[in-house]
Formats: sequence, C-alpha cells, structure tokens
Amino acid sequence: MKICFLSNGASIHIQQWIKYFRDQGHEIFLITDLPVVITGITSFTIKKYEHKRHIPILSSIYQIFRKVFSIKRILNEINPDILHSHYANSYGFLGTLSKFHPHIVTCHGSDLLVHPRNSRIEKIFVKYALQTADVITLPSSEMKEKAIEFGAPAERINKVQYGIKTEKFSFATKTGNNINLLSTRNLTPQYRTDLILEAVSSLTAIFPNIHLYIVGEGPEKEKLAALANDLSITDNVTFTGHLSHAKIPELYKSSDIYITASPTDGLSISLLEAFASGLLPVLPDNQSNSELQEYGFNFVLYQTGNPASLINKLTVAIKDLDDFETQKSDNRNRVKQFFDRNKNFEKINRIYQQLLK
Repeated sequence: MKICFLSNGASIHIQQWIKYFRDQGHEIFLITDLPVVITGITSFTIKKYEHKRHIPILSSIYQIFRKVFSIKRILNEINPDILHSHYANSYGFLGTLSKFHPHIVTCHGSDLLVHPRNSRIEKIFVKYALQTADVITLPSSEMKEKAIEFGAPAERINKVQYGIKTEKFSFATKTGNNINLLSTRNLTPQYRTDLILEAVSSLTAIFPNIHLYIVGEGPEKEKLAALANDLSITDNVTFTGHLSHAKIPELYKSSDIYITASPTDGLSISLLEAFASGLLPVLPDNQSNSELQEYGFNFVLYQTGNPASLINKLTVAIKDLDDFETQKSDNRNRVKQFFDRNKNFEKINRIYQQLLK
C-alpha cells in the first residue's frame, strides 16, 4: 500500500506513525513544510511561500493556495492509495483542499479543543476539514463530541489513540528522600504550567524535599523561569529543556507524580507513559481525563484551573504515595490492554483496508 502522510515531519509523534507503517512493508511518503530525514521514506518539503509584500489575510490566502498547488502536484506525481493528514486546523485543511480521496484526518487535541476557540478562521478550517474527510480518527470522547458539533458525520469518526510501546517504560526502586514531580507539556500558555509552579511554591513549607522537573521548550520558558525565581523555588525546580525520546524513560523512573494543568486534553501520550512508568498522575478534572476512570486507571483529579484544589489534591497524592505502590501494576496493565501501540496501529491499518475496499 502507498500511504502519504501530510503533516509536521519534525513531530516525534508523527514519526512514530510513519515508522510503524514503513516497518509493516508499506511504501511511505511524507509531505511537510518542516524538512526531516527518515530512513526508508520519501519526503517532500513544501515552501512557506511568504510574499515579499505582506498584506494581512491576502498574504495568508496566497500562501494557502500556493501550498495546495504544491501538494496537488506531489500527489499527482506519487499517486498514493491513501492520504493521511494530521491536525485538522492545518494539514487536514490543506489536504481537504487538495481534493484527494480517500483522505483521513487525524485530530490530536488542540486542533479541536483550543485553536478553533481562539480563532474564527481556524474554526472554519477545522469544520471544512472534518465535514469533507472520508474518515476521522481522534483519541477521546470529548473530541468526538466536538467533531460532531463542528459538523463531522458521526459514522466517519473512529476513536483511536495510537498508544505507546509499554516495554520501553518500567518501574524503578525509589532512592533518596525527594518527592519528584514531572511535567512534560509544551511551555505555552494553554498548558498553564504557571499553576503548577504556584502549587509547588505553596507546598515547599510542608514538603521541603519536593522537586519539580519541567520537560520541554516553548515561548513561555523565560517567563516561567522568572516566575520560579519570584516564588523563591529555583532550588525546587529544574527546567530540563527538550529531551530526546530515549532519555524520557529514565526521568519517569526517578519521578513519583505526573502533573499537568491543561484545561483541555485529548488523551496525551505522556500521560500513558506516566501510567506505564508507575507514576501517580494528578490531573485537571476535564472530560478527557475523567473518561479514563472508565478504563479502571488510578489517578487523582482536581478542579480545573483552581489553584487551591490543585494544592489540596497534590498534598493528598504525596501523602498517598506509599499506598499507591499496590496500584502501579494495575495502571501499567491497563495501558497494555487498551493503549498498546501495535494493537492500536493495527486498528488504523484496518481502517486503511476498509477505505480501499
């Protein structure tokens, strides 16, 4: 089968999709505006087509149509069996404009739950992509409801989270007295890492051995570092910057609690990795996180966007860490049962086969 992915090739998540289907013997192509080299696949880079004279709206329209023209030219050249676009608000919209079929659009989270809320233009893009795609895949019920709200036909939607390779993550015998918290979300405003810093600041009086590791990069990094300084917790916080995927498992091993403050979520890969690594997750009580209770996972929920609730539930989680030891294996087994990467990618493969029929 010839599969063409239209997406951000620099994304580690997208690379996992590409490598899996490449290893299954399919002929894989990638169209992206971020150059990347992946062994065994043919990659095409489309330019950003920024006009010398920037005119708001008109310049964006010019760029969109130039990109679509390039995408159509490449698709005519390679003639794939399937076009699979990732992120409805960007590549999914461009893939739709190419008029190629069969066309799958995969939504990952922010493209449905954040961007359309913040931008009327992106909301239009998302609606158009979802209403015209042959198949839509997404990871949570909350996102499915939103997709239907945007006009996606329910019968075309498949709830699939591609999952993780559980065997890459394992437990470790805890050493030392530190209480290690781990945050792995991008350093952008939507993830509200500032709330986590404020919670840590409040808890240092009760737990002076608390330490927060913040993994990742983003435009808010300097602002967050300054906040940590203002809160006098620089000794309790480490900004690791970007870490390769190979180094992440070791950091999970040395941590006790996984924490996020994102008001909305799909079903994040990092949360599944935390479950598989034996961490106790402390999560906002949004729809996607609450849904995990149906799978039998053990975790702690706090009121979304409420600093006092976060501090309270984090205190409870720290005090309950010893009791959580008996629940670690349950969480890991549920990841293997419901979110094993090979099993869930095989579901995607079956979708491909059905489309071709």
